[in-house]
Amino acid sequence: MSKFRLLDANHDWSLGAGKQSYTQNLQALMLDLKTRILSWVGDCFFDLDAGIDWKNHLEYNTQNQLESSIKNIAFRTIGVTKVNEISISLDNTRLAAVRLSCDTIYGSNIQNFINLSLGG
Repeated sequence: MSKFRLLDANHDWSLGAGKQSYTQNLQALMLDLKTRILSWVGDCFFDLDAGIDWKNHLEYNTQNQLESSIKNIAFRTIGVTKVNEISISLDNTRLAAVRLSCDTIYGSNIQNFINLSLGG
């Protein structure tokens, strides 16, 4: 059984509600995966290689490299057993939407949607 701290609308940890600030099982796994995908490479002081190199993956014609990075992070997330599909859309305001379908220890074809702003 996995446990994970809930995130607020800004993707920050939810604090101040004791045990109510945590979730477990499938929702915990999906939040773990979301947090890992939202992480930029070099942000984690104890693992500078963790995260996605968003800056270099936003260049023209790098969609396949970005998909590969997301797939790699998903495969390395404990509880994910298979990545079925990844789709990424990026608009001209640098808002990105990632849709990920994966099999997990909790079920098959689980959908995870992640929206992020990549600055401007």
